[in-house]
Amino acid sequence: QMAADVAAKLVAYRDEHPDAIIDFVGYSGGGGLAIMVAEALPADFRIRNLIMCQPALSPAYDLPAAINRVEGRMINFHSPLDWAILGVGTMCLGTMDRKYVCSAGKSGFEVEKAIPNPQLRDRLAQCSWKLCDAKQWHFGTHLGMLTYHWNKARVAPCLRRNLPADFDPCAR
Repeated sequence: QMAADVAAKLVAYRDEHPDAIIDFVGYSGGGGLAIMVAEALPADFRIRNLIMCQPALSPAYDLPAAINRVEGRMINFHSPLDWAILGVGTMCLGTMDRKYVCSAGKSGFEVEKAIPNPQLRDRLAQCSWKLCDAKQWHFGTHLGMLTYHWNKARVAPCLRRNLPADFDPCAR
């Protein structure tokens, strides 16, 4: 219901601001909500990019309905070191889509299952945590993603107005 409410507000916003650029950025459970909001949008509604930061969704979550609303890229920043919250936590308490598995925020999406259509798969970029991310104070845990330096270095570039066509969100 929350996703439908947010989607309705976005439709109203777009009616008032038809040229506005809309990007979604969601962290943890908010990454799951970003996908669910995209799914709840009308079929002809487009957002520019959808960025998930260690989302609490199952790795096989069905992404086509959401990815079809994205003009640019769907990006999943995930960390194999997020074993406490998105590993044990989602195995015991469940993901946003009520699966009891390690989430896509820890392991990444299982692309063949999450996006059955091979023609859509290149629209998803999966960026795994690397040791060099520690330079921006993200040490691979669930809260590391919240640091200013990591967001400035990794998320903010994905939100620039004139992204080049060959932009690689996973490049460090």
